[in-house]
Amino acid sequence: MANHIVRSVSALVFVLAATACGDPAVDADRAFSQIEDRSEYVQRFRRDFLKEINRARATGRACGPRLYPAAGPVKYNDLLNTAAQLFSQDMATRRFFDHSTPDGMGPGERLRAANYRSCTWGENIALGNLDAARVVAMWVKSPGHCANLMSGKFDEIGFGVSKGLSPSSSRETVYFTLDLGRTRGCMDLIDPEYTEILPAEPPVSAGPEASSSV
Repeated sequence: MANHIVRSVSALVFVLAATACGDPAVDADRAFSQIEDRSEYVQRFRRDFLKEINRARATGRACGPRLYPAAGPVKYNDLLNTAAQLFSQDMATRRFFDHSTPDGMGPGERLRAANYRSCTWGENIALGNLDAARVVAMWVKSPGHCANLMSGKFDEIGFGVSKGLSPSSSRETVYFTLDLGRTRGCMDLIDPEYTEILPAEPPVSAGPEASSSV
């Protein structure tokens, strides 16, 4: 038996146009020179994940106590792909598994650093030697991850995958990141009477499951 772990976080953030300045500075040239997202390994996973995620969204389901209707298909956004891939590589390189980096940078900051401007975002991460179908199946069984997958507020995704050593052992494993967002039709999400910022969900973990090959 091998431990495969999944975690999720989401937030609804309404940003005024005046907040375009003040985003965290990053060494973009260095980061983008190290990105692996053109490799066949990453591209194969992206094809498989898009198919599995849209298959899951096509059927209404209960995510914990909440019922979600079927949602429309999502598509990849290049900036979200970049953010997700860099984060998977960072987790694999520095051997951590969390939505925040050891330096304290959270998902929202990482998306802004990748120049992705969204009114709402979510993130699921997973760890283990799994294929796309197994990861999505685990997320569907976990209320927080399931809610991110099924939410109609998201219409774009980014995906990242990178091999590395496990945070707790010398065994090789795979780090998965799914970032979700929306950049169009944001006013449709806002109640005209007020603006709400929802807190991030706490991490969600799954118990041990039998391993499968990637």
